[in-house]
Amino acid sequence: MAYQFTVPAETYPKTIYHITPTSLALFLAYAEDAGNWSGTPLVGGNVGGSKADRGNLTQLKMEGLITTFTDEGNTWLKFTPRGVDMALEHGIDLRDLYAYDRTFGKVAA
Repeated sequence: MAYQFTVPAETYPKTIYHITPTSLALFLAYAEDAGNWSGTPLVGGNVGGSKADRGNLTQLKMEGLITTFTDEGNTWLKFTPRGVDMALEHGIDLRDLYAYDRTFGKVAA
């Protein structure tokens, strides 16, 4: 499935994030797909995965919106609390998929 990486100006976040429109579109695509992966989408699963996406993922990491990890040769994407908040600003509610205690990177027990 080809994904269109264009985002209308009215969907830009209320909080200031220093990412490109292409990175925002990729972030939103992963956020929309997160429910298909129990909240932790596979990089290149249903969304992204191209060489061109690497820079966008790096930008999302540097902005503190996501982290990635590798398991059994696959790379997975995990949303940080800041990323969960940004998704919510765009109408994508990931809170049920993540039980954060609002401390960066720490998942509530």
